[in-house]
Amino acid sequence: MASSSLAARILVACLSGAVLVACTSALGNFTIDDSQVGDGGKEGGGTSAADGSFAVVDGGGTTDGGAEVDANTRPMCGGGTGHFIFVTSDTWPGNFGGTVAPIATATALCKAAAKAGNLPGTYNAWLSTGATQMPGDILTVPLFLPDCTPVIKNITAYKNSQGNLDHGINQDQFGKPVAAGPAWTATKWDGTFVGGSPTEQTCGNWNDNGTVTQAKGVVGNVGAQDDKWSDANQVPCSTHAHLYCVQVK
Repeated sequence: MASSSLAARILVACLSGAVLVACTSALGNFTIDDSQVGDGGKEGGGTSAADGSFAVVDGGGTTDGGAEVDANTRPMCGGGTGHFIFVTSDTWPGNFGGTVAPIATATALCKAAAKAGNLPGTYNAWLSTGATQMPGDILTVPLFLPDCTPVIKNITAYKNSQGNLDHGINQDQFGKPVAAGPAWTATKWDGTFVGGSPTEQTCGNWNDNGTVTQAKGVVGNVGAQDDKWSDANQVPCSTHAHLYCVQVK
């Protein structure tokens, strides 16, 4: 892989005012969209007006100032300090296809979705039971949609507002729009369990697909910007709903 200083020199040489400039060099095929370039660019990275980040991809997987990621993944957002969050393109009933380990299964579904979307990092499902809820440190960094639209710009402001988002979570793992609809959560805006009976709140700890009379699960509203993004209402467990997936590292 070429050094970051070489990438910076090629970057300067290639910026000729065109919207898209492709260069061939020691880096191989080097492509940069100069709509992402703002003032104050630094070697191996710079800034953009949208989210304060600028990613240079040199064909070997260097983005945002030199952090190594797989060459096929999308650039990191927020200068590499933020994490991704998305809603799955697929939907499932309240038992995620019939499993005795629902949280692990939901997390595996999120990991598979992130891999399909070429998103870097490790992911958890935003999902709780009476015994399991989100890790306490899951909301410590800004969150972004796959296209780097900020969802939570400032964690303190998010907590002070008790769950108001800067933008609704309405993109799937590919960055494509997802229409309004339900996402299984049983989780409040702060990542804690909503409380109550597992039968009424979590489809019997996510083991029921509607075969148990009156079984329901709590869902969030996809695309909502208030706390109802995570805790909106209860729906029958036969409902096919999405999952929210959040990057944890």
